[in-house]
Amino acid sequence: MERKQLIQGIIDYFHSPQWTEFMRNRLLKKDGEEVYHIHMYNDTSVHPKSLTAIVEKYFDAINRPLTRSTHPTAQRPGVAAVHGIHPMDCPHFEMIFRFNPDVSLAEMPIDVPEAEHGQNLLSWDRGEINDWVMKIPFQAVGPREDRRIRDYFKTRHWKDSLEYIIDPNVIHYHPNFEINFDPGILQLHVLREFERIGWTVDKVIPCLFDMKSLNTHAGLADDDPRNNYVAQLKFNLGWPYQKMFDIPWMYNPGVTIRPAVREWIFDTIGYDVWHMSAYDDFISASPYIELEKDEIRTIADSFYKDNPYIRKD
Repeated sequence: MERKQLIQGIIDYFHSPQWTEFMRNRLLKKDGEEVYHIHMYNDTSVHPKSLTAIVEKYFDAINRPLTRSTHPTAQRPGVAAVHGIHPMDCPHFEMIFRFNPDVSLAEMPIDVPEAEHGQNLLSWDRGEINDWVMKIPFQAVGPREDRRIRDYFKTRHWKDSLEYIIDPNVIHYHPNFEINFDPGILQLHVLREFERIGWTVDKVIPCLFDMKSLNTHAGLADDDPRNNYVAQLKFNLGWPYQKMFDIPWMYNPGVTIRPAVREWIFDTIGYDVWHMSAYDDFISASPYIELEKDEIRTIADSFYKDNPYIRKD
């Protein structure tokens, strides 16, 4: 692909049906419930460093600059992602991509295995999350249960979680939990612990994630909870680590709180860890194209022209 064609393809994408649907009805949605989280699936031949710079320039152009740093991830087979994109006053989203040498940037076809259940654009709003959680018969938390929850934060599992957050070689981490009480209570305890050690949290977002697409275990039964969507709390850490700390949980009526006692995604019990080395290996396996500064500038200049999403206030 010629460089001129490559650049024009990127510019055209930001006027495409997928991007228009994303901006109009997911990111800047004005009616209905508040959107919490968005997944976008793309094909691209552009290196994720360049792609990240382009996305940042786009939101600068519409006066919704990113409020946090983004992070690369490679959580699922065949795809990587620009993780934790947070435009100002908007829900955060993931730009999940696979290498395709025939396009510069385009929506991923919905009929490929890398898409999420036959979709390339998904979002979860407040109503959907509440409906999912309200079906669970959570148990009350009294003094005894409260003590058990507080005692958890003295355990090695929690202390190891803090170590993983600050490890520069770890790009994403899940401490996996079983609980029988409302996750809002867990959120309050986690916030208290972060405050105790002097870390700030910008926002907490309840969400779901598709464990089936991440799972490395073959032959799971259809009714195995690891073969479905799983709830989680996303803690957007502020200072001193601008990382997204996800706490997935499953309901277990027989325990107040404990680390998971079997493997969830990888062959580790109680947690799942994604390392930078896996992401580097994934990216280096394909000839992604890095753009020059003047090419990124040309693309960025186009964002100011005939853009209906530029914020006026």
